[in-house]
Amino acid sequence: MPDSIERPELMLEAAPIFDAWFELSTERSSGLSLGDIPFSALDRYADRYGFDDPDAFDLFRRGIRAMEDEFRTWRTETKSIDAPS
Repeated sequence: MPDSIERPELMLEAAPIFDAWFELSTERSSGLSLGDIPFSALDRYADRYGFDDPDAFDLFRRGIRAMEDEFRTWRTETKSIDAPS
């Protein structure tokens, strides 16, 4: 990692959501643009890994969607930096 980029600290409580986001990222469609992780993939993952309480699932879903928003923002910023002038 370049010295100019500070490595973020991950809160231990967020690790399961972070791990899930990495796994679920393989479920999104790609074409002309990167698609969202489908709700059905979130539902299957939550069922398998025990996010079955409605409140736990809602927190899980919102966490994944927030990470998706940050990822999309990062990709947009990175593409504009890399784009030829």
